[in-house]
Amino acid sequence: MKGEITLKILETLGEAAVGTVELFAAIMVAGYGASPSRINYIQEKIHAHGAQEKREREHEAQLRRKYSNLLSKLKREGLITERKKGAGAFLTLTFLGTRKRDALRVRHAHALPPPHYRKEQGIRLLIVAFDIPEKERRKRDWLRSVLHNLGLKRVQKSMWLGKIKIPKELLKDIQTLGLVEFVEIFEVGNTGSLRHII
Repeated sequence: MKGEITLKILETLGEAAVGTVELFAAIMVAGYGASPSRINYIQEKIHAHGAQEKREREHEAQLRRKYSNLLSKLKREGLITERKKGAGAFLTLTFLGTRKRDALRVRHAHALPPPHYRKEQGIRLLIVAFDIPEKERRKRDWLRSVLHNLGLKRVQKSMWLGKIKIPKELLKDIQTLGLVEFVEIFEVGNTGSLRHII
């Protein structure tokens, strides 16, 4: 019927403000016989989908800006340089960039694991004692943070108690960090006997 689309537009706009593209798409999807509320429903779905796409585009643009800013910073600091070759451009490390890369590799190789492990309540008392040398102070501080985060209580600076299960990941990290010879972990049995865990 003549004027049906016009009527649908006017009815739909009477219920809510709608973008022209969204309105057209909603009418096309809903069909000419759809009620204004059905068109509004479809328009809202289209709008929500469009808003999600817009957020994704904005996030991608933000990541591109951050990447571009980082490249500019690395160029300013003389760590990378851009070389033109034909129609394209190539980024290469400078001497300073190579030194910075190697320093970062060393730092990351000596990085400590995060001091957070999965907590699990235990039924037996656990005693953790350690005597980590001063030259390994970072590792000693890391272990104290780990024990605190697991919920153990400090009895002395180097002795902690609590009823927890020691995470296997922590035992592996203690071994990887070369701390096994400096750390003692005991579990107190029902009879008061000690079982050496590490």
